[in-house]
Amino acid sequence: MGADLSIAINLYDYTNYKQLEAVLCTIRMQTISTDIILSEQFYKVKPNNNILNLAKKYHCTYILSRTEINKKGLVFNLGKMRNIAASNCKTPYIYFSDADILFLNPNYMKSVVDFLKEKEHVALFHPLMFRLKKDDTENIINSVINGESIQINASECFVRYDFSSGVVNDKEIKNECESDYYKSWLNNFTEESIKDSYLKAYKNNYINIHGGGTIVSIDDFWKIGGYGETFFHWGCEDDDFHKKLSSICLCQEMHFVLNQYDILHLEHELCWDKDMYLINNRIANNRKKLEVNEIIKNDLSMSNSFASAYINKNLDFIEKCIVKIEDFSYGQ
Repeated sequence: MGADLSIAINLYDYTNYKQLEAVLCTIRMQTISTDIILSEQFYKVKPNNNILNLAKKYHCTYILSRTEINKKGLVFNLGKMRNIAASNCKTPYIYFSDADILFLNPNYMKSVVDFLKEKEHVALFHPLMFRLKKDDTENIINSVINGESIQINASECFVRYDFSSGVVNDKEIKNECESDYYKSWLNNFTEESIKDSYLKAYKNNYINIHGGGTIVSIDDFWKIGGYGETFFHWGCEDDDFHKKLSSICLCQEMHFVLNQYDILHLEHELCWDKDMYLINNRIANNRKKLEVNEIIKNDLSMSNSFASAYINKNLDFIEKCIVKIEDFSYGQ
């Protein structure tokens, strides 16, 4: 019997192989069968053998696509990576996650799939997450890989961050949260989106929400043209996707279905970039001025859109984007 769910994980300029193995371990400990899709984007035309070996060990599908290079260096496109992963989805549902998220509850995936099976045109997103202090991540990673039980002390994690109280227990994260451009981004985002009921959780608890965590039926995913591919690197593409998705689906926060904290975010070196924020914030604000149908139409009219090429069966364009696909999922 085939899997009901595909889990897509993006990798770009990725070298933290031990962390990735821990992530894959927690997925393989889930109580339902899943297909794992590793979507890597890099400028090299040869696969990363370390990631390829992990894909083989954990029975994943591995996809390598090309990134662009400009004067500032590599230009990654998270939306395109996710659309490429979705194009290789063979299951009714797809869950988008990241390579720094551990699934603590082995029934997590079964719970969300069972919920969606009972309803049509519903998507779940924004799972609440523990944020582990960076100094503790290595011990957790080793425990997961060695098959040991994970003991999480809530008082040592970021159960909640509130800007008014400043309650946070990691200096680096505190600096990130209190930076001017981060506060500006959060304030602008909440003021703009608080009108949308499905985004209200951002207002007081953004730092504990996994913005990239989303599950949706693959049919509904392609009805809206997948993720927008107009954003620079990462940032705002998830919120933009949820807005598109809300035009055909009831978007519901995952904590209505699951226990509040079923996933763990592994802290790492900060990769927030002010220029990236300014570019993506401008793109996002321009898109918010449009009706959703117009956004979808514009996305699918882009000449360099993978989603458009996939929907319109432009095989030449698809072949130029994808360097290699290795499917090791038959071992499941």
